[in-house]
Amino acid sequence: GPAPPPSPAPAADLLFYGCGNARRAALRDACAALLAPRGFRVDFRLGFDLFGAARDDAARRATIVLNAHFYEGAALETHRLNYLLQRGACVLSEPSADRDLDALYARGVSFAAYGDLPRAALALLEDAGARRDASAAAAALAAELPRVAAAWADVALKDLG
Repeated sequence: GPAPPPSPAPAADLLFYGCGNARRAALRDACAALLAPRGFRVDFRLGFDLFGAARDDAARRATIVLNAHFYEGAALETHRLNYLLQRGACVLSEPSADRDLDALYARGVSFAAYGDLPRAALALLEDAGARRDASAAAAALAAELPRVAAAWADVALKDLG
């Protein structure tokens, strides 16, 4: 008979996807060094190879999705975060250069400094209650994103004035 469909890759405990560079590769290595010996699956997709339905499936099945900047001190990747929040993902991110925007997103995103991301991921992976709370907060923030974006724009415009 026909071959069975290929089985999907095992779900990641910690998933990152995005363009690769030395900064993200170093973070992958630090996360793997801390998490893999404890039996957690770290999946950093540093090529341009996770899009569409495959990305949707990987993000849905991941325990935590990580947001790490390509450059230090970067802008907050709101397009990436909004996509994940709308799916109720447990999201861990490093802070951006915009403290006001980070503060708005902190209602649905867990933040930790770049060097603390592996330990923050471990803490979340070891606390199912915290992950459930984070996912609920993500979904709640997603529902408020239009209002949150308008509030942030008001702050930004006042700063310009």
